[in-house]
Amino acid sequence: MTTSLFSTNLPECTTNEEIDKLRAENPHLDTYYLATSVITERKKLFDECYKIYEPYKDKNFLKEITTRFHQRTWEMYLGVLCLTNRKVLKKDRGDNQPANEAQA
Repeated sequence: MTTSLFSTNLPECTTNEEIDKLRAENPHLDTYYLATSVITERKKLFDECYKIYEPYKDKNFLKEITTRFHQRTWEMYLGVLCLTNRKVLKKDRGDNQPANEAQA
């Protein structure tokens, strides 16, 4: 299993100017994906959630995380919230099928 939600190797940034420069160089990346992946504390927080959610992600999750960051991390957050409240999520599900349907 992957341990990081972030597949891009972008340098750590400490200023908005550094992030703006990276955004200009990487227009294909979601702005929030980029900003989160270059700020160590934010990246660490999202990676901790991803460690919990990873077994439940669909096959497009990591492909779409770089372009649909809000949507996919919201899905991950809700999944982690369900799991930490002892709800059952499906691991093996088809595309576009909600993870929060109880397993039969």
